[in-house]
Amino acid sequence: MRWSIRAGLIFSFAIAAASTAIGAGGQARSYRNDALRVRNFEPPPGWELSPQPSYPRLLASYSHRDGGKLTLSAQKIGARISAQKLADQSKPLLEKQGFTAVKISADEDAHVRLEANLDGGRRYAKQLYVVESGIGYVITLIAPSEAGRLANDFTEAVRSLQLGAPPSEPHAAPEDGGATR
Repeated sequence: MRWSIRAGLIFSFAIAAASTAIGAGGQARSYRNDALRVRNFEPPPGWELSPQPSYPRLLASYSHRDGGKLTLSAQKIGARISAQKLADQSKPLLEKQGFTAVKISADEDAHVRLEANLDGGRRYAKQLYVVESGIGYVITLIAPSEAGRLANDFTEAVRSLQLGAPPSEPHAAPEDGGATR
């Protein structure tokens, strides 16, 4: 039980970091990490890679000129932790941080989406929780409410996420038997 609470705290910390990160962009936008089985993650045009804050589970952080923050975080988790469980554990922690109207829903790929409001509705949050091969991933968008069009960018970034064994391990199969886009 302690492990799963800790995992929820870490993912909540990652979203808090996303909501307060200050970004000044660089050139590279695509992110890869063989150790954490991220083959590709890339935000749409208009997003710039932000300086990497010192949060250990935050893999990549991007900012948008309209005030949006987009992050990818990951952590190794217990074998019995699902994306639904991670999202469910994050909900009360996010509410303590000021997130309101938190809604959680599962999609057809067993991924879990979380949506919430912040700052009295002045900002909104969207998250995707994915668990694959003992690693929990969270993609987070925090954006001003007037920048609703950034929600489409979140969807596009989610589509770019490719997980799995790096090309040097062609016969490795995900432990959960599934593959991510």
